[in-house]
Amino acid sequence: MQTLLGLLMLTALTPFVSSSQTKAENDVGNPYPIYSAIIETMFKGGKVTFDTQAPVKNLVIRLNTTAELAYGPIDEEWGQIRSRIPALKDDTITDFKRRRQHSVKLERRLNVSLPYTLIPPADFDAIFDNHRGSNASPDLWKTFYEKYPESGGYLMFSNVGYSKDRDQALVYFVHWCGYTCGTGHFILVNQSEGEWLVSSVAQIWIS
Repeated sequence: MQTLLGLLMLTALTPFVSSSQTKAENDVGNPYPIYSAIIETMFKGGKVTFDTQAPVKNLVIRLNTTAELAYGPIDEEWGQIRSRIPALKDDTITDFKRRRQHSVKLERRLNVSLPYTLIPPADFDAIFDNHRGSNASPDLWKTFYEKYPESGGYLMFSNVGYSKDRDQALVYFVHWCGYTCGTGHFILVNQSEGEWLVSSVAQIWIS
């Protein structure tokens, strides 16, 4: 009787334990607090703090994460990146390289002070006629700013790479603001007492 009672209790508890573990695993890999911390740093005070200083009232974010390389065409110059971000761990780089390869759709889960728009590929291509920010003509950019005034341009995130102990995260952040106007950064974000905070911002290129 005691054995049967014990089995019944174990069976009842198993779904609860499994559900809790699944939630914890999902929370660990949640990129939105990391993206939110980056936005709050890079657009502090409602402006493009890292480049033009242009005022921003509504952020425009590409819906799909980017798998582009900053240096290309095969891999990043990790020696140069690490010289700018000395705290960057080897296992963070390894995880970043693995995760970055696959583009995913972002969800409206950012916790930021500025309003934002997630622009899908079809809407983006309708404005820029399948051109990238680097070679889009001034006329195409004029169309963009007519639709998204005071946006300061548009931005893209890579997927997030994590250290094994999950206290460090790396993101490639791209911002385009016009014809020959753009920057790319690697941003290191660290977790402290459950909160993600930007610890290093390394500009990799500027146009």
